[in-house]
Amino acid sequence: MEIVRNLSKEQVADVKSMGFGSILDMNLNNISTRLGFWLVRNFDVEFNELKIGNHQIRITFRVSL
Repeated sequence: MEIVRNLSKEQVADVKSMGFGSILDMNLNNISTRLGFWLVRNFDVEFNELKIGNHQIRITFRVSL
């Protein structure tokens, strides 16, 4: 994905430290800039939560099937 190739090492490290490292391996041709900014604005790094309105979704490293 061209977007990922253009990230600096620091940006890649930041994405991974936020728990979104797997998104770097996704085969996406593009991602909405608005969606990307929304994710960054609404992700609470301290609590590993995505804030959606009055709700929070905890982001964990554990995969549940």
